[in-house]
Amino acid sequence: MFLLKTVLCLRKVNITEIMNISNEFILDTSEEMEKAFETAVWKSKNEIREKKQQLENPNSLENYCNSFPIFLLKFFDGFIITLENMKHNILNKKRK
Repeated sequence: MFLLKTVLCLRKVNITEIMNISNEFILDTSEEMEKAFETAVWKSKNEIREKKQQLENPNSLENYCNSFPIFLLKFFDGFIITLENMKHNILNKKRK
């Protein structure tokens, strides 16, 4: 799901076209998402180079986080949120 959120940030995507009923990625569309992510990383290489010093020797955690391209921050935010939701769902099932 975190990849989905990242791709949605990069370009508009119809969810029903990229995932089947059991929430599994359809092979063709997952390859498109992979290419979109690769393209976003490639296009941000100059931004990363400009902020190399801040990434290698940050003054603070906030400074470090702000040095990353926004789509990477959104990617990791989505990843963490997805993991937390999955953990929450598992714990709720165990309680029942």
